[in-house]
Amino acid sequence: MLNWLDACDKIARHKSAPASGWDEEHFQGVLIGLAARYILPHPLRLGEVRSVIAKFSSDIETILHDLRSEGVLIKTGTSYKVAAERLALGMGLYLLEELCVAHDQGRDVVECLRDFLSPHQEPDEMVAWLRSATIVALFGDSPKPKQVVDVLVHEWLSSRNLSPSDFQEVGAIRHLLLHPLLRLAPQVWSAKRDDQRLQELSQMIFVEAMVDHKELIGDALRTWFRLIPTAGATLFQRGHEDPEAAIRMRIADPDIANLNLKICGDAGILMLHRVGLYLLSKVPDLVGPDDLFALMAAQEIAGGYLMNGDCWAIRRALAQVSVTWFEEQMQRLPSDTSGRWSNILHGLIACAARADLRVVEEATKPPPDLWRELLQQLSLYDRAYYDDLRARPFSPDEHPARFMELARDVVRDPDLPKPCQERITAIRRVLPDIFFKTELQTGPFTTAEDYKFEQLLPAMAAWVPDIGATIVRRQIEGLPARGPDKQHW
Repeated sequence: MLNWLDACDKIARHKSAPASGWDEEHFQGVLIGLAARYILPHPLRLGEVRSVIAKFSSDIETILHDLRSEGVLIKTGTSYKVAAERLALGMGLYLLEELCVAHDQGRDVVECLRDFLSPHQEPDEMVAWLRSATIVALFGDSPKPKQVVDVLVHEWLSSRNLSPSDFQEVGAIRHLLLHPLLRLAPQVWSAKRDDQRLQELSQMIFVEAMVDHKELIGDALRTWFRLIPTAGATLFQRGHEDPEAAIRMRIADPDIANLNLKICGDAGILMLHRVGLYLLSKVPDLVGPDDLFALMAAQEIAGGYLMNGDCWAIRRALAQVSVTWFEEQMQRLPSDTSGRWSNILHGLIACAARADLRVVEEATKPPPDLWRELLQQLSLYDRAYYDDLRARPFSPDEHPARFMELARDVVRDPDLPKPCQERITAIRRVLPDIFFKTELQTGPFTTAEDYKFEQLLPAMAAWVPDIGATIVRRQIEGLPARGPDKQHW
């Protein structure tokens, strides 16, 4: 960023009497010319440098002297090279110019970018070019096409070998990255991509931006909550011969025509919904009940399901919504109360978990769905299901370890009531049998015992931390007795 700001004001700050007709735009033009020349395989000769300068000024000798004295050009024997940071800026300017031309001509900007970068084999250089192009696109006086900006931001921040300089620049321009990252979110959270680092970075920027850009974040959530993956959730795809056709048929249901739902992307969209709910958990009034209704519709159509943390965020957001709003949705029900609108409304009311909505909840309760009941048995507990189980002893077909495993998400709530004493006693009895004589983390790969311990750890820490500490202590005390190939703690 400093190199770009320097290039924008270089002449004014460094020279009291610059060469006639020479300004920052001319300096940037020379950098672009030198960058374009850099792509060619043979050394940069003095005559070629003069030719580049001549396009912007007739006072070639003065400009050449200035470029040398300021360290832009470095003489190496009979040829010249451009200082690395100036070359990166020049390549960024050149790349941005090429992408804008491609956009204006209706060509594929992503393909143009890949063609530009593909001949070059130095990944560190390419990341520096992308960084410079992105900074110029975001800081430049004239706004650049959003598609060009988004492509540059995504390509730069998705690069595998980002340097400390890249992360420093991200921190400096994070406020300018907000808009493109919000636009890119459906792509970044695609299930087909491995953009975990960019997902984490985006989420950090979104959370920080909620202080000053609450409306912008809210608008993004309203859009995300109305997106439905093209082929639905993964389980939905397995249950349909043509899942895309099934999704199109579901979204065409006249009951939900006014929700403005949109088919977009793959099953990663459902994870983006959870990102939106995470942001909503920070600021419960980011969106309104209509938007949450649309989210429930998108999840229902896609065959998705909400986890306990998701329901908790929805519950907070609906806590202050008047009963009148829910009654108005009831009035919009078609004569067939078993339709999609009724099912969606019931799901939303169930998430709200409000005593003053029990009548409406009963009125919209759908008939038993064996498939969903099976899913519930295999899924992590939500708060309502946990509360139903925790107050009574284990039944003969319940295993305490399974109960702990399925409660691993809900126990993250620090105010969650513990299970009844009968359950705690049973848990304290079975955990030593499972782990006291088992060696954990005996190799570089996760074993079945390692996985089970990891799944039970949240509930263990919440309900019986002393047993958890004893298990860990026993593992550490047993390290000296292990072979050298089994000491992976």
